[in-house]
Amino acid sequence: MLEDKDIKFQLEIFEKLLQIRRHIDQLLTLELTETNLSMREWELLMYVNQLQKTNISKLARLSRIQKTLVSKNIWQLIKLELVQSQVNQKDRRQLNISMTVEGQKQTRTIERQVSRNLKNPQLAAELMGLSKQVMELSRKLN
Repeated sequence: MLEDKDIKFQLEIFEKLLQIRRHIDQLLTLELTETNLSMREWELLMYVNQLQKTNISKLARLSRIQKTLVSKNIWQLIKLELVQSQVNQKDRRQLNISMTVEGQKQTRTIERQVSRNLKNPQLAAELMGLSKQVMELSRKLN
């Protein structure tokens, strides 16, 4: 059984990881405000972009989001003409999801802006500091 100090230590690591996630989310959401995309829609758009051709089940598995939520968000992306769907010829119950030209353009634009944000010395220093703290805590854990 874990001792109180071990639990406290693991919670400390978890908190540092959450801080890193919040910083990254802030970097992304700054750029997403102009696109009217939610964080979840952006995440799914990035998966579709990386996979080039996928389906709802695969997206749900990769993103660890329920299929119903993935479907809802994908339909929103279809309405925005960022992704497109086609019936799978081998299994007509499934839809193949792929990027549209507009979706590719928007993805590249946001990726470039996020990349510029990451080059911001202050944000980079904050993320680096948090990362070093996590590494230090991980060393203590072992």
